[in-house]
Amino acid sequence: IRILNAFGVKGRSDSGYFDNFAQAAGALQQYAVSPKNPGIYFVLNPFDSELMARASNRFQERASDTTQDVDIKSRRWFFIDCDPKRKTGISSTEEEWTASKLKAEAVKEWLQMELNFPEPVMCSSGNGFHLHYQIDLLADDDSRNMIKNCLRALAAKFDDEAVTIDTKVFNAARICKLYGTMARKGDHTEHRPHRMSQIWEVPDSIECVSAFGMLELSQLAPPEKARAVAPAAKKERKPGKSPVDRARAYL
Repeated sequence: IRILNAFGVKGRSDSGYFDNFAQAAGALQQYAVSPKNPGIYFVLNPFDSELMARASNRFQERASDTTQDVDIKSRRWFFIDCDPKRKTGISSTEEEWTASKLKAEAVKEWLQMELNFPEPVMCSSGNGFHLHYQIDLLADDDSRNMIKNCLRALAAKFDDEAVTIDTKVFNAARICKLYGTMARKGDHTEHRPHRMSQIWEVPDSIECVSAFGMLELSQLAPPEKARAVAPAAKKERKPGKSPVDRARAYL
């Protein structure tokens, strides 16, 4: 579990590793009740158990080491973040929040109808909506590229002026809002209120998306644009600034 900009201190990340839910809930109290904490997050995929030795069932203040992609051994969740467009650092309006919910429902329906995906776990981040599909993949470069292309495919089909699919959440050590905690971006106002994140819908049986289903979705991604590399500008040598001149001046 990780708290970014803990207690309003920019750049401060408090982090802890937990295998005891009761201790996690107790340790979280000081963070959950503070209005200065904009968001509390957790790592989606299982990490190397050796990391428990960093801060076992407790939080370490100003943690210098947090979970990285190399610490993830397998991928268990395909994470889709439907994020309403708005200025950075502020909460979403009721209309924006609702638009992201409708977008998540449209994505869910399309994946089920077109690619035979099972029912996902649907959650509210407090500002937008998340879909979580259970998967069973190795945490390697192939799965990373496949999930990246899956998100690009969904973005190409569903992005509009109101809501976008976040294409940057493909890394193995991705953090996600810890549901049941408050989302506090900016100040709480009547127009842009703070909301509690929550698990919205859970299917009776959580089924795993097949590797073939993920591959099929990834193949719908548009071709990536090649990055143009600008030719290096040749520096013109100023008169009297040859290596011999510079050496003479130095001496």
